[in-house]
Amino acid sequence: MDNSSYRSQYILKNTANMIEPSAVSVRDFWNRVSAIERQIGKPIESGYSKDDYITLFTNLHLRNRSILHTAKGRVAGYVKYLYDCGVVSEDNLLACRSVSFNDIPANVVFDDGYFKDFQSLKDNIDTTIHIADRCDDHVFDTQVVALYLAWCGVSADEAVQILKEDVHDDYIQVGSRKVRPNKTIRERILEYRNAEGYRSWASCIIFLKYKSSPFLLRTKSDSQMDSKTLRSRIRAFNQIKKEPEAADQLMNLPSSESCLLRYDRVYWSGIFHRAYLYELANGEIVRSNIDLLSELFNESYSNFKSAYSRFQEYTRYRDYFFPSEE
Repeated sequence: MDNSSYRSQYILKNTANMIEPSAVSVRDFWNRVSAIERQIGKPIESGYSKDDYITLFTNLHLRNRSILHTAKGRVAGYVKYLYDCGVVSEDNLLACRSVSFNDIPANVVFDDGYFKDFQSLKDNIDTTIHIADRCDDHVFDTQVVALYLAWCGVSADEAVQILKEDVHDDYIQVGSRKVRPNKTIRERILEYRNAEGYRSWASCIIFLKYKSSPFLLRTKSDSQMDSKTLRSRIRAFNQIKKEPEAADQLMNLPSSESCLLRYDRVYWSGIFHRAYLYELANGEIVRSNIDLLSELFNESYSNFKSAYSRFQEYTRYRDYFFPSEE
């Protein structure tokens, strides 16, 4: 059996009982792996070192711990199969298993979609709107407000449930908690809450009204969005920076202005930035203080391991964007 046959048989075996969308996802993953193997210059079957695996996972753009864990599980499962077949050594298998999130270069993780502070997020959004050059910048208000909510620590599932009446002059009621945005975000959200629509260019400039709705996030076609639709609209907003005419305008801008906007990365950027501000005001966070970590990271932790895992992500963010001067 040649090396390529091992992989095709492994994929066939693992997808045999999957529904088709899941099987397609697995095949797409291995197609991405194959493309990166060609860049590395050798396949996994030839026996990878830890550095080879780090290169592989880095180029798969695995920018958070959970996604790396999933991808590493897939690759390690295949490498174990190769080991059982006598194709690779135990050292090759252990090398794959030993790769951790901390091995992925910090610039690869944080330069694409994470933000040092609110101003860098705002600059990115403003740049995207400028490139779009619409007759009314308010055409993007739903996306902008959603991204601002993400920065404030509001999940996508929570954002689509916010009612107009939940938006008060100095806070937003999100479930059982009060979220207090900064002045820029607060003013933008209040303006959006009260808006009836926006101007758009057709054969002439027309006014497009939002669908009548008690919900804050709505468009001319959605009276209430689900989180999937919200993410889709943000992806469409990102397409502006992918258009050919945008290339020259993005060329000399900081990376934080040219990177794509992703809800979850904006969400964690805001949470991690506020944790950094907490440390500036109160001293270093004690990693064993699970109650404090739960409060800062807006998560419930069942054990120290899961809390510490998130804490490590935060410290990588902090050390990358705010390196110690010592």
